[in-house]
Amino acid sequence: MAFCKIRILSNLNIMKKRLFYQNMKGENQLKHGYKALSIAALSAALLASPVASHYVNAETTVKKPKAHVQKLRKSEWNKPERSGVKTLLRNNQNAAQILDLKGQHPKVKDEYLVKFKDQKSAKKVKKSHKMKTLKKLSAPKYELIHMTEKTAKKLVEEGTVESIQPNYKYKPLATTDEPLFNKQWALENNGQSINAQKGAENVDLDAVKAWDITKGSEDVIVADIDTGVDINHPDLKDSIWTNKGEIPDNGTDDDGNGYIDDVHGWDFYNRDNTVYDKKQGDDHGTHVTGILAASENGKGVVGIAPRIKVMPLKFLGPQGGTSAMAIDAIAYAKKMGARIINASWGSGPNDPALKTAIENSGMLFVTAAGNYGWNIDDKPSYPASFDSPNILSVAAVDNSGKLASYSNYGANSVDIAAPGTDIMSTVPASADIGVAAEITAGKGKVIFNDLGFENFKVAAERKDAFNRAIDYLGVKSDSKILLVEDDNEFMSPDFLPVYKALLDGAGLTYDTVSVDDVWSDGPNLDKMKNYDAVIWFTGEENGGFNTTTLKEADQQNLMAYVKEGGSLLLTGPDSLDEINDSEFVKSFLHLDHQWGWGMIKSTAKGKKDTAYDGVTSYSAYHRWVDALSSNDPSHTKIDLYYPGNTYANAYEYYSGTSMAVPYVAGAAALVWGEHPDLTAEQVSDILQRSGKPLADLDGKVKSGKMVDAYNAVTADPGDGNNDIPGIPFKNDRFDDSLDSDNDTDDVLKVDLKAGETLNLALHGEKGTDYDLYVFDRDAKTVDTSSGITAYSENEGTSAEAVTFTAKEAGSYYIDVYAYDGAGDYTLIRGNGPGSYDDKSEKITYKGDWQSIDDDNVHAKKLESSGTAEFTFVGTNIAYKSYKDNTQGLANVYIDNKLVAAPSLYSKTPQYDQVIFSKDVSFGVHTVRIEWAGKRDPEARRSHADISLDGFVVTNQ
Repeated sequence: MAFCKIRILSNLNIMKKRLFYQNMKGENQLKHGYKALSIAALSAALLASPVASHYVNAETTVKKPKAHVQKLRKSEWNKPERSGVKTLLRNNQNAAQILDLKGQHPKVKDEYLVKFKDQKSAKKVKKSHKMKTLKKLSAPKYELIHMTEKTAKKLVEEGTVESIQPNYKYKPLATTDEPLFNKQWALENNGQSINAQKGAENVDLDAVKAWDITKGSEDVIVADIDTGVDINHPDLKDSIWTNKGEIPDNGTDDDGNGYIDDVHGWDFYNRDNTVYDKKQGDDHGTHVTGILAASENGKGVVGIAPRIKVMPLKFLGPQGGTSAMAIDAIAYAKKMGARIINASWGSGPNDPALKTAIENSGMLFVTAAGNYGWNIDDKPSYPASFDSPNILSVAAVDNSGKLASYSNYGANSVDIAAPGTDIMSTVPASADIGVAAEITAGKGKVIFNDLGFENFKVAAERKDAFNRAIDYLGVKSDSKILLVEDDNEFMSPDFLPVYKALLDGAGLTYDTVSVDDVWSDGPNLDKMKNYDAVIWFTGEENGGFNTTTLKEADQQNLMAYVKEGGSLLLTGPDSLDEINDSEFVKSFLHLDHQWGWGMIKSTAKGKKDTAYDGVTSYSAYHRWVDALSSNDPSHTKIDLYYPGNTYANAYEYYSGTSMAVPYVAGAAALVWGEHPDLTAEQVSDILQRSGKPLADLDGKVKSGKMVDAYNAVTADPGDGNNDIPGIPFKNDRFDDSLDSDNDTDDVLKVDLKAGETLNLALHGEKGTDYDLYVFDRDAKTVDTSSGITAYSENEGTSAEAVTFTAKEAGSYYIDVYAYDGAGDYTLIRGNGPGSYDDKSEKITYKGDWQSIDDDNVHAKKLESSGTAEFTFVGTNIAYKSYKDNTQGLANVYIDNKLVAAPSLYSKTPQYDQVIFSKDVSFGVHTVRIEWAGKRDPEARRSHADISLDGFVVTNQ
């Protein structure tokens, strides 16, 4: 709860708020808000007010009015040039020095260096506040005292201390000797070029500055739910979580958690404790873990949080993973003490079971926005698109500060961005990885190229690679060639020009056929028989939607075509998607095909005695390239490959939103290490509001920011719900209590979409005077009027209402302020006090309502069955319309209960009439107006029509 604020202080603060807004309403009265008021003027204004005078008179026995103390201190807090050191001024020149009681510099919790004004009374003061002296310091009259921040502020208010400050922490300046650190632009960007891309200075996480404060705590565990992790990598082995309750390799579930020998996590894909499977790749999870927590050991790279622990939970393998596996992994992470989940995966369907598991975990779930360049506000991508408060969705930026071309985005759905392009991190030590093969089958030949020729980065190398392929196939200048364009899925760029240019460059003639869509078959066998060679490319198409890239008919037709002597060049990163175990792959192409999860290498080489013999370097890569190996060398040879590596060079650049996620998860871990009592929602809020604004993220990411580790670890975490960031406003209702003497503020955070309207209604206990504010998304504290975007300050009552429409998506802050009194209150989000005419979108109509617009009437009229329904928040609802001789009775329901059947009949027209009004208890209610089909019994002749001009909501 908030620290004690005596009554005169509370009223001074709100008086300043009210002066600020009164002058905002007038012209040329106060150009710069209350900050521009002189102290004397503000004092006079306060003392002249009836409220202030009442309290000053009540405190006449105090020698130095506490209002003066609070007034001047608050004024100093609001001067930006004094943000680091705050001085409490008094009417005389003997000011108590108050250093950064709630500032950013790291400090020992609940320890303060105090110098009392009067050493004789110090003992009495310490006893009254139950303070404990830890040590008397060599600095004259200073003591190191254990107390809460609330107590420290009370001492200031009482004026008993000459000086008070936190017990600051100091550390040596951070450095790192990792050999590849200069390639880790995300941690420190000095404008260095990465893969020929010039960087923009300071487009980074400010990691080195953050490390001056913390490099993480081993008590903070991040669960990496992903592919497996090479836990023996020299840069990772010291960062891997160990289950201390399990005895290794004894075949017993020692800790009784349902998993045997889960010493370093669990493999939910293979259902065993081997969290790394070399034959299944597991590059992706290994790369992500390195970004998170690679050790500072003078080898390779360093993670954003090198002293945390990572819990490997594998649920993705060669065939992907399932909802059930992910849900079990989340449950395991929660049970075993993880606070953060790194989920560098997504682009799935709406999955209610997964959403429930995420929300129930209570952990911070950091997930990837996706890699298709979509606006996921319009085209959702789950789990990033779930609206769960503990989900933090992440876009990717490059080293120039631009949103990556592949990154999904969404001003309402994506929370923050992080570096994701050309990220250097750990990969497993590995054997060679095949990426293309040459095959003989029956009378024909096949070249399968998993890269796709469009992904060869150098034009001359692309041409050479293509020409070598068609030479192997025996294509001549007079050969008849069919070019099959099978990249027509909506997510794929148009690569047809690439292949036309290659064929034209080789001097070949060809016909082109396009596959209609992802569900359609390609050309049939009879069509292909008319050609000597078929060149079939799939681009970015990757099946999905319960289908595959190559349909069953395509596979059968291609096998028959080649066996009868045809030549086939099949190419594309996902050509074999979802058909790994098919006859086409296993028995015709004779390939073992492992689905790639970001096994991104940069240089492919040719194998000896193949079409690519002598090729030492092709710059060719794609984020989803798969791994190929021959299962029958008599038919199939790998001809292009990525060279394997040892641990000495087991580091690669990868790109994707998958790489951005661990930077955010790691920054969250740093924050939690400094503030272990925060909730997932509070950590998420800190990361978003403390981020680094980037122009290219405006309108694309909710916060408009890239994560900044230094700003995050130095951000003020707030004081419960007494200041920003507060606590999430859930379920559209919040009940609590305030006290203008001791607990003046309750702060709630609400996430709004751009253009979304927030309607708030406050109702407080009789005798209280509470006010209601909405602070904008960049506000730092509610202890100032700076940042207020909407407010309600009714005198002598706690009946307040605010309507606010967000211009930009983001987190906004609601402040319920105790101006006077103490007691309970209820805050409700809904259609609050105000008038809602017949055209309001808040009214739901059923039936054939007709609009009437003339000089006297602007309303809706109903001549047959139908209703008009409206949900509101308040203590009174009024139904307004007009009366005439064509109308009859209307049924009125409140909360589905029939409460009245008023008449709208009148011999002569009557306009702007209150047809019905009713007091209700404060809360959310629904009023429904229904056509009764009855005429007024007092009218000899009338119709049974009804009409509606609107509703009026009040809150008393």
